[in-house]
Amino acid sequence: MKLAIKYLSDIDGIGITQSISFVFFFAIFLAITYYVFKMKNSYYTNISEMPLEDDVDSYSDNEMIKE
Repeated sequence: MKLAIKYLSDIDGIGITQSISFVFFFAIFLAITYYVFKMKNSYYTNISEMPLEDDVDSYSDNEMIKE
């Protein structure tokens, strides 16, 4: 963390606000990346199969009468 702030402070025209914004963005990015990799594989399998599932609600009234 100190290394990133040291390099950011060497840039001309950058203030503490920009440094804090960068650190905040980077922390959020790492948290989201950790969350995605921590999710179980079964969640992704269920989500990927959703468009292929047949639901009764998705049929129109005419198709339901034919059955």
